[in-house]
Amino acid sequence: MEPRAWDMGKHEKHHRPDISTTLPCGKKVLDVKLVWARCTKQHLAAEASKKETEAVEAICHEEYSEGMERVNARQREIGGQEEEMICMAFAARTGGWGADAKGLWEKLVVMAKDKGEEADLYGWHAMNWQRHWQQRIGVAIARGRAQMVMAVMATIAHPTKAEAEEERHAETQESCPFTSGGPPARRVKRPKKTDREQ
Repeated sequence: MEPRAWDMGKHEKHHRPDISTTLPCGKKVLDVKLVWARCTKQHLAAEASKKETEAVEAICHEEYSEGMERVNARQREIGGQEEEMICMAFAARTGGWGADAKGLWEKLVVMAKDKGEEADLYGWHAMNWQRHWQQRIGVAIARGRAQMVMAVMATIAHPTKAEAEEERHAETQESCPFTSGGPPARRVKRPKKTDREQ
C-alpha cells in the first residue's frame, strides 16, 4: 500500500512512493523498480544490470526531488526527522541490485547481526536473517519475471475477442469470391460418429 499521507496536496509533479518507514538508521522513503537489463556486445549481463539500475535510480531520484524537498521542508518546520529517498532497483534478468538497494541492505544486515542462526525461523537452507531474505527477494523477483512471461504468452495463445474476430473476418475475406476473386468458401463435412466412437 502506498502511503497516502506522503506529500499530500495538489502539485504539478507528484509521485507517491511504495513504502514510507522509520528504521533505527533513519526515516526512509522506498520506491521499488524492476529493470529488464539489456545485454549488448559492449558489456556482459552483470554490467548491463549495473548500468540499467543506475539509470533507473537517477530517474527515480529526479522524479522525487521536488516531493522530497516539500516533505523535508515540512519536517524542518516542525523539528522532525528528515527522510531519505531510496530507489530499490533490481535487474529482473540477472537479479542484480542497484546501489541504493545495496546500501540499505548493508545497513539492515548490520542491524540484524545480533540475530543468530535459527532453522525453525528461517529454514534449513538459509539459517540466518541475511541469507534467508536474500533468497526470498531473489525468489520474488523470479516469480514476478515468470508472471510477466506467462501473461505475454497468454495474450499470444488467447487473443482478445476483437483480435479473434478480425482474424476470422480476414480469413473469410480471403475465400470470398466477391472480394478476393477466389473460389467461394466451402464448408467441410465432418464424418458422422459411429456408435463405438459415441
